[in-house]
Amino acid sequence: MDDPDEKLLARNMVDVHGAEAATIVRANARGAAVAGQPVISIADVSWALHRFPAQGPMLVNYRRGAVSSQARLELPEDWRKKADISHRSGTWGMRGMALGGLVLEDLDDAARKTKGLDEKGLGLLVRGVGQYGKHAAAKNAGFQKDDVLVSCAGLTNRMSEGELIAHLLEEHKAGEKVKVTVQRGAQKVDLTLPMQ
Repeated sequence: MDDPDEKLLARNMVDVHGAEAATIVRANARGAAVAGQPVISIADVSWALHRFPAQGPMLVNYRRGAVSSQARLELPEDWRKKADISHRSGTWGMRGMALGGLVLEDLDDAARKTKGLDEKGLGLLVRGVGQYGKHAAAKNAGFQKDDVLVSCAGLTNRMSEGELIAHLLEEHKAGEKVKVTVQRGAQKVDLTLPMQ
């Protein structure tokens, strides 16, 4: 699998569905189909996933050599929100709308421990702060690189940047202001993030 899009899809399917799903994507050979959509390119897999219901079983037909097989992937509720979207080009625009230009990364358990944060709580590190246009909204609201979001719009449970973006875009409209608490060094700072 040399196509970078296929590698990214395989990684995302592992995040959501486990290693078996990545094996199926890697077996992207002639005769493969995802949810009834024949697979000629990775775009066909994306199309099938885009049109698939919010949850339920997805049948995947694939072939390795001369052997045809079928796998059944159980897609959990909110499976679309579990994929890592940080690498996608469209995420930059969503960061401007939902995060005011912040680039966030979920802290691993070791980093959380050193900062005194719960492993199950929100702990999104600000890796970058946009500087221009709508991507400067968070900077203008007082957010700084290396802040750690510990509460956002009332959410305090652990989630990825993509899950937070999805929640903010679904639940809040442009012009609203969302309350955010960040850990900055040893202190907590309350800020307001404008939705755009």
